[in-house]
Amino acid sequence: KQYEQITKQGIHRTVYSVLYRAADGYLSQIRDSLGGQSTGILTDDEELYAQIQTYLEAGGLQDSMPLTLWDPDHGKMDAVYDISRTIEKVLRPKVWLRGGGYLIIQPTEALIAIDVNTGKAISKKKDVEKTFLKVNMEAVEEIARQLRLRNLSGMILIDFIDMKDPEHKEKVLQALERATAKDPVQTTVVDMTALGLVEVTRKKVRKSFYEQLKKGQD
Repeated sequence: KQYEQITKQGIHRTVYSVLYRAADGYLSQIRDSLGGQSTGILTDDEELYAQIQTYLEAGGLQDSMPLTLWDPDHGKMDAVYDISRTIEKVLRPKVWLRGGGYLIIQPTEALIAIDVNTGKAISKKKDVEKTFLKVNMEAVEEIARQLRLRNLSGMILIDFIDMKDPEHKEKVLQALERATAKDPVQTTVVDMTALGLVEVTRKKVRKSFYEQLKKGQD
């Protein structure tokens, strides 16, 4: 349909006219999130609201992605949803897990390194294997979330806490495959090494959140 519209317009345009201009990055992200876990769009910016509304209506997407303009009578949207604090957390390398463990996320030029640590979750009991499994399973869900939240892509190496039980290793690997399968961006879990290193690849569709934020501040 889009191709037909472009060719029809081209007949009546002069030489060097622009027939099609790609949508802004945030609009492309809205399009890519259709059919995923997003349930709607909420903004407190009237100009942004008008732009998104025009984009959705042009593509017949208004029913698939409900758009709402924030009512200032409800207070500041930033304060209600804790947006600034969430953004600040996304930029930190350290991410705490529910049970006291934590992740260290370090992007480099070649790859993304994610280290899983027991932190405060170390058990004094003899069966530390169960503690390691619990922390690794908590890490799986948070890693999948952070990949989407930070929009990390390329080669990702995850250093899980080393577990001796092969069944535990397989359980973590399968959980990671299930968690990343929910990602709208193509994500592949390659394998786990004997040392607990897992290689994951995630297709790059746009710059990471940090890169986009840095570009906006320049």
